[in-house]
Amino acid sequence: MEKLIRKKTLLMSLFMGIIMGTVFTVMAQLKNQGRIIVMGLITSIIISIMISCIIGLIVPMKTVNEKVCEKLRIESDMKIRTLLATAFVDNLIFTPLNCIVNFWYGMAMGLTDLPPDVVNPFQRMAFCVQLPYFVPALISTLLLDLAVGYILCLIATPFINRTTNKMCGQLEFLNS
Repeated sequence: MEKLIRKKTLLMSLFMGIIMGTVFTVMAQLKNQGRIIVMGLITSIIISIMISCIIGLIVPMKTVNEKVCEKLRIESDMKIRTLLATAFVDNLIFTPLNCIVNFWYGMAMGLTDLPPDVVNPFQRMAFCVQLPYFVPALISTLLLDLAVGYILCLIATPFINRTTNKMCGQLEFLNS
C-alpha cells in the first residue's frame, strides 16, 4: 500500500514536472530571447523534473491538500471548489522553485559577455545575480509563471490523476 502511494506521488510529480517544465521553459525562452533553443529546453525540462520529483518525495501533497480543504471548509463532494483549492496549493508549491531555478539557469547560460575564466554553470549563475535587471526580470517571470501554472494545474491535474491511478492499478481511494 505504502509503495503504491509513493509510486503514484512520484508519477504525478514526474508528469507535472514534464508539463510545467516544458511550458515554463518555452514561455521564458520566447519572452526573453524570442526563440526556442532546443538544448536549453531539454536541460530546463530535466531540471524541472528533478525539482518536481524532489518536492513530490518531500512534501506529502495529498495531506497538504486535504488540510487546506479542511481549513477552507471545502467538503469532498464539492469537486470544483476542491479542484480550485488544490490547484492553487499545488501551484504555490511547485511553480516558484521551478521558475526561479530555471530562470536563473537560463539567464546565466544566455550571458555572452562574461570574463573568459567564468565557464562553470554555477560561476555563471553567481555572475548573473549581480546584474541590475536580474530581480525585476525574475519577479515578472515568476508572476507570469504563477498565473500560467495555476491554469496548468487546473487543467492537467485531473488528467494526470486519472492516468496515474490507471498506472497504479485503479487506486480510487488515492484520488488527490
